[in-house]
Amino acid sequence: MSEQNIPGSLPQEFKLEELSKAAKVAKKTIHYYLNKGLLPPAKRVHARLSLYNENHLHLLKLIQGFKDEADLPLSIIKNIFVKRDFIATDIEENDFKLVLDESSSAQTILGYIDQTSNDSSTSHVPSQTFLKELQDLGLIERGFSRTDKREQSLLKTLARLDELNIPLEMLLNLEEGLQQII
Repeated sequence: MSEQNIPGSLPQEFKLEELSKAAKVAKKTIHYYLNKGLLPPAKRVHARLSLYNENHLHLLKLIQGFKDEADLPLSIIKNIFVKRDFIATDIEENDFKLVLDESSSAQTILGYIDQTSNDSSTSHVPSQTFLKELQDLGLIERGFSRTDKREQSLLKTLARLDELNIPLEMLLNLEEGLQQII
């Protein structure tokens, strides 16, 4: 690794292997993130050497946090990063803390996904009344879990049904009909 971060010194730079070790992310994964546009390009020193900086390291940690703690898909993470020009400190201040805030509810998280995604399937955020109805029917838990993929997927689907004004009773009738067939 290059010189440590001493006040007044140049920012720390990493070779790919050093970045991989510091971030605890495989080199292959870093290349994948670069190819998918989740990370800004590295500084090219020559044909076989690129240098990464502290911002790259911080972005890798944010990607892991968004994936592991908030269970956000890479496409939404990319939208967040592009929106903030890949500046890790801005992303952490404005986005990461909001999404991972312990007081976040399904409504907040779905609203946030709606703001950062161009995916029309998440264009509608269900009302509090609709969320309460889902909870009363036992379709979602009262303490929304950000790490429960099944619940998030279900909420997105139900939000879309709410947008299309399809009543929940229709789903329940469909479920009963399928049970009879089975």
